[in-house]
Order: sequence, then C-alpha cells, then structure tokens
Amino acid sequence: MTRRGQRVLLVGWDGATWTAIDPLIEAGRLPNLARLLRDGFRAVLQSTVPPVTPAAWTSIATGLGPGRTGVLGFRHLDLRRASGYDPRLAGSEDLRGRTLFEHAAASGVGVALAAYPMTWPPFPLPGGVMLSGWPRPETPTAPVWPPEEGARLEPWGSGPSRPSSTTHCRDGTFGPELAAEELDGRTVEVALGWLRQRDDSFVAVGLQGTDHLAHRYWGEEALWRGYERADTWLGALLDAAGPEADVVVVSDHGFGAGPRHRVHLGRALARAGLLHCRKPGAAVTGRVSRRVRRALPGQTWKMVRDRLPPAARRWGFERALTADGLDPSRTRVSRVSLYEGWEGLVVQVRGRQRQGSVRPEEWAAVRDRAAEVVRGIEHDGAPVAARVLPREDVWEGPALPGMPDLLIELAEGFTAGELLDEGPIVEPLDREPGSGSHRREGIVAGSGPGLRGAGRVAPFAPWDVVPTALALIGCPCPEGIDGRPREDVLQETPPPPVTRRGATGQEGSFPATGSDGLEQSLRDLGYL
Repeated sequence: MTRRGQRVLLVGWDGATWTAIDPLIEAGRLPNLARLLRDGFRAVLQSTVPPVTPAAWTSIATGLGPGRTGVLGFRHLDLRRASGYDPRLAGSEDLRGRTLFEHAAASGVGVALAAYPMTWPPFPLPGGVMLSGWPRPETPTAPVWPPEEGARLEPWGSGPSRPSSTTHCRDGTFGPELAAEELDGRTVEVALGWLRQRDDSFVAVGLQGTDHLAHRYWGEEALWRGYERADTWLGALLDAAGPEADVVVVSDHGFGAGPRHRVHLGRALARAGLLHCRKPGAAVTGRVSRRVRRALPGQTWKMVRDRLPPAARRWGFERALTADGLDPSRTRVSRVSLYEGWEGLVVQVRGRQRQGSVRPEEWAAVRDRAAEVVRGIEHDGAPVAARVLPREDVWEGPALPGMPDLLIELAEGFTAGELLDEGPIVEPLDREPGSGSHRREGIVAGSGPGLRGAGRVAPFAPWDVVPTALALIGCPCPEGIDGRPREDVLQETPPPPVTRRGATGQEGSFPATGSDGLEQSLRDLGYL
C-alpha cells in the first residue's frame, strides 16, 4: 500500500557521469545535487551492454535486462537479414504493457511521466499522465496522455509534425546548446505544473541535454553550462516536490572523450577467410542507395521513401545498410554494429540466417575462430579489444537467440569501422574537437526521508533503480523481473514481490507509426 502523503521524484540526467559531476561540485557549480549528496547516497550505475539510451532506459523502466526486453539500440536487430537490422525503430511499443510505471498505476499509485525516454507515442497510465520523451517528433499538439491534458499545455507547436532536432532551435536557427535548453525547459515546465497541481506519488522527469551536449562539447564549457542548467532545474523540481519527497537522480550511461582510432573488424575477418565480398561492382545498388540518401534533404528523402511500396522500402533499407556487398555463399561470420566501441559478430548458420553457409554442427568452432581473430588484433603492441565474449556471458533471457553470437567491447580510444575491403584494420580517426562517446559508468544518487545517508554504495544495475524508488512509497515490484529494491539504501524493508498488474489496454492518442519523423534527430547524434 502507498503511504499517504509520501512522494518519490525520479530525475533522469541522460548520459551524466561522475567524471563530469565531481569537478563541478567541487567548484560549487552544482549546489542542488551537492545538497542531495550530503544527506543521501551515491553510486555508479553499471549500464547495459551496449550502454545506449534505448537499451538502458528500457531496462530501467521495465526492471528487465536486454536479454528479456530484446532492445539493444534504436533499431531492432534481425540477424536473418544481411544488414543485421529490422527497419523498425524502437519506441513505446517495446515498453507498453511491461513497465513498472504501469504496474504501479494499476496498483493504485498516482504516476506522472514527464519526458521519460522511449515513450513515443504516449500510452495510457491508469489515473496518471504522460508526456512522451525523446526521441519524439515535433507535433502540433503536445504528445501527452490523456489527450485532454494537451489543452493545458498549449501552445505546443505549429504546422505539421516534423523531426525533432538536437542541433536546431524551434525557430530553425542553429544552436545545439539552446536547442537542448528548449527541449528540457519545456519538460521541466510540464513537470513543475504536475507536481504543483496533482498529487501523484511517483513522478519521473527525463532531461536529455546532458547527453546531447556531451556528444559535441565533451570537456568544454558548453557542457558544463548544461550541467548547471540541469542542477538549477533539479532545485526547482525539489522545491515543487516538497521537503518530504524522496528524490533519486539517475543516468542511463556515462560519457568520456571520443575515440581516436577506428577498427575495421570486417577486414580482419576477411583476411582470416571468414568473410567474403562479391566482385568489385556487385554492390553498386548499396552504394547508390547510400549516396542518394546522403545527398537528398531529409524532407525530400522522406517524401520519396513514403511513396514507395513497403517491399521496395525494405529492399532499399537492406541495400543501404549492407556495406560493400557480402557474398553470403562464402561468408562464415558477419558483423553488426551495436554502438561505437561495441560490436557484434554473427556466425552465418544454415537455417538460421537466410543464406547461411555454416553447418549447425560447425557453429561453436567458427565462433571460437572469430573470437581468436579479434583477440589477435593489436595496435602499438596492445590488443584493441578489451573483451570478446560469447553472448550467453553478456545477456540472459528469451531474446538471447536473436542476439549476436559474440560481443566485442573495444578498448578505450577505439571505435568500430564498417569497411570490408582491402586496407588497414586500424586507422586514425579524425574526430571533431569536443566529440564525446558513451561509457558504461553512469550515476545514481538519492536523498529523502526513506533513504539512508549511506554515502558511496556498491554499483547499481539499471533494472534495480525503479524497484528501489517504488519501495519508497510502499509499492512492491512484480514477480519475474530482474530488478530488486536495494535494501542498503532504504530505511525500511521493501515489500515482497507480487503478481504483476498490467495496463488498461486503452489505445494511445498518437499513431504507433509515427517513428519515421525520429530518424533525422537520431542521425544528428550519430546513432543511425
């Protein structure tokens, strides 16, 4: 049962890392977070593999690891395809019916979600409210549930739906810092209104600027100003939540300096005889498709693409993502890029892949050979791979058969390249100054009447965050999830798990096919 008058506020700082936060606290630039830390706890969040927004925020929301959610990135994997990907983008359809937010709402807890990531299009919360989070398109009306809540948030937008931008402001001018401030400023305004006008016991607020700016301004003042704005907004949210609220601040992953070298694992596999390309010129359709896509303005490309039959769109997608034309009759191992320094290798097994060349009984031997090849790649006398692991050592759950056979985590300073032709396996990478990239080490911090002043505690798994937060208001987590409340930070023993309570089954207010408008904003940050 929810304790009357108790409230928990979950604030997400996407991509936040103690590496950036600690120097800013020491300099007195984050007074609100510093105040929270003095009376509460702090921990590293050990993010998902790979440490990317869809995988991590989905695990936080559901209490399930990627091996159970099946979400590793912004696109769904489909290892039967040559590209390794399904054209569909991940989104709220991958959350709906499985979130701990829906479970809590169905249990009688008032829930408000202000821009929690991966919630486009919005979906029903019994008795609650939701503003869709990033990635989402810009829409004429606020992307909220219930629909009538949008009338309280006007004006929201004008004109037809369009892709959201991480680089351009709402008036079309270029300015990544102001664009991040606009996006998060609207979120905070909505959240403050709900905190003051409603009595929800669980309120989650998602801020994206700390991630968007870190991709472009790592180590630079523009990013530190972004953290200062996030801290100012945290102070306003704390005041609106009230002195008796428990507050948890969490990120989905951390950040660090961008890579300095690119590793073309495909070239190494080709030299080892595990990967083969067609003859020169055979992959012309893929090259043409990629060049046309890059040359056309985003709206023009979308207009052309939307007029193609679905089969033609899928065909073009395959050709655009299939680099340099693999020869499936001879290729034994292919690669699929997960995110920057995280790469997957897939054994092309007969009956599993559409044109697999490896007999099922050879699968283990071919996988071991591929792992040996990767472990043998060195640069300046040191291995370029920090870890080479079979998938069962990384993920667990029913989605495991759809995961890559091998997970490659490249060493610090290296990112994955896609070239398969003749050439160097490792080459220097010309990155823009300030470019940052993801790390697994994010943050968790909390303070309030229900939380111990425990100082530094052991790392959190993403799936433990929301069960811990719900325990603060007496809401038990459902049975069968990976996450559990962290008793080392709780003042009281958490309630035992219960049978899951689901969503109402009502339809949302926006069509589920609205993902087309998201691709450009993801491409701006290098995710697609």
